[in-house]
Amino acid sequence: MSGEKKYKKTLFLFNNKKIVLYGRIDRIDKNIDDQYLILDYKTSDYNSLRKKIHNNKDYQLILYKFLLEKNIKIPKYNAQYIVLNNKQIKIIDIPKNILNSVTTEKLISKIKKQIYSIATGASLPALGIESICRFCNMKGLCRKKEWLIN
Repeated sequence: MSGEKKYKKTLFLFNNKKIVLYGRIDRIDKNIDDQYLILDYKTSDYNSLRKKIHNNKDYQLILYKFLLEKNIKIPKYNAQYIVLNNKQIKIIDIPKNILNSVTTEKLISKIKKQIYSIATGASLPALGIESICRFCNMKGLCRKKEWLIN
């Protein structure tokens, strides 16, 4: 259906403040039964990513699903990571319970709380993996190198 398409959604916070969430979705497929498949390509370690997903520590495809739900109506959806590593292609299906609306609501609530903390002066933790940082659009915000030095 589409590839490398950008989506965005405005979230309203406290005191009429707002933030805009952006995502560039690698690929979206749609079959004849109107089922959508959200795909993201990864070069990370298959087992580490699988563990992260099953420990509810991976939010990327949940956020993408949220962005899609707010921009186009998705009657049925699935999500997968396509792991391209060591000359192999492996697929990780995201379980339905992870993609459900309760999980999405928790994620959005967490984002709002973190933005509120930042807006009220809380310190930012240094997130990110150094080898991935070069691809990030938020280099100036994360300050990963400053945290590593200090």
